[in-house]
Amino acid sequence: VEQLVLHPGKLVKQSYLLDVIWGKSHREDTHYLRILVSQLRKKLNDSADEQQLIKTESGLGYRLVLEEPDCG
Repeated sequence: VEQLVLHPGKLVKQSYLLDVIWGKSHREDTHYLRILVSQLRKKLNDSADEQQLIKTESGLGYRLVLEEPDCG
């Protein structure tokens, strides 16, 4: 979560997240990351189908989407 929050709106690559969370020896363990993001989505009430908060960019990584407040 921290890495997504530190880079809102920007693509955070899978390889980077795997390195930061589990270390370089787990770079190929993308299923760990999918499970973690799935659990995070449940906590945030963000369905995998709609992806309003956490966007998956298949094969690349994840992006935290923060909407601009409505000023009208």
